[in-house]
Amino acid sequence: MHNLKPDRSAAAKIPARAHPGIRSGAHPGTHPEEHPGAVTAPRPDTEAAARRLRECHRCRVADRAYFLAEARGFAPGHELDDWLAAERVEDALERPI
Repeated sequence: MHNLKPDRSAAAKIPARAHPGIRSGAHPGTHPEEHPGAVTAPRPDTEAAARRLRECHRCRVADRAYFLAEARGFAPGHELDDWLAAERVEDALERPI
């Protein structure tokens, strides 16, 4: 009959630092300097992202205001009302449910 138990004596002979990049108590890959070929992701440019979001919002408001004006036949004197109504709708659509 075969012995199905693993040979634990061989595992005990492996040194604790057998795998590069793994330190006792640390997660592998947490320090990029341990992996010289690793490519790190660039840091996001939060200011540029905020500008793009504001610009997209402004464009959506402008489009919606145009369609509101079109729906009322482009009668003059209601441009500000159209814009404010479009902002209210876009703001409501952006809020999380």
